This record gives sequence, structure tokens and C-alpha cells, in this order.
Amino acid sequence: MAAGTGIPFLSVRGVSDLCGPEAGQDFHIGAEEAAARSTAVVLALLNRGPRR
Repeated sequence: MAAGTGIPFLSVRGVSDLCGPEAGQDFHIGAEEAAARSTAVVLALLNRGPRR
């Protein structure tokens, strides 16, 4: 939607696990870490301010 209207945007996604045989067990452990890292990236970008 934003790209179609010329509004700049950024999407940040956190990957919490791999698709291996133990992915179901790893997800619950990795989800918190992925969320924390994604949060840190978003906050760092927001604190940086707009680029001109």
C-alpha cells in the first residue's frame, strides 16, 4: 500500500527458528530472542530520526 502511493516504509521481521526437525521446540525458546532483537532494531531506527 505505501509503495503504491509513494510513501516510504520499512518492514522489520524477526525469524525465531529454522525449519528443522526440532523447530517446534526451538520456536518457544527463540521467539523471545527474535522479538527482543526486532524491538532493538525498530527502536534504534526510530531514535535515529528521518534521513534527509
